[in-house]
Amino acid sequence: MTPRTFPNKPNFRSRSEEAVFKALCDALSPDDVIICNFEFTDLNLGDVEIDFILLLKDMGIVIVEVKGGHISFDGEDWIQSDSKSSRVIHPATQAKRNMNTFREFLRNRWSQGNIKSDWIVCFPEIYRDWE
Repeated sequence: MTPRTFPNKPNFRSRSEEAVFKALCDALSPDDVIICNFEFTDLNLGDVEIDFILLLKDMGIVIVEVKGGHISFDGEDWIQSDSKSSRVIHPATQAKRNMNTFREFLRNRWSQGNIKSDWIVCFPEIYRDWE
């Protein structure tokens, strides 16, 4: 059995998100939950979109940020490129900010105390030659 998902049939914004979703479904238990493309508004940051929120039984919450396409690291910055342009991205900063913002979102709506939480970044389309 696979974990519960919300929505039941998610619409993904990219092939990368769909690939990560499939991997999560294979890896997680039926007691876990995957929330896909969760959107909310924060008073300070405005609109926030989280690629995946994992609710892991007896463990807590993991915020997942997915970056697809051609990704490289030049020793200082992560760079995402497509046919139109290249741009510096800050996926770890985004994932951490999303985790903290979501924790604050929950704090205002949850009366059971603090929830353990962490974040990860996934680059599902990165390949490396391990020679």
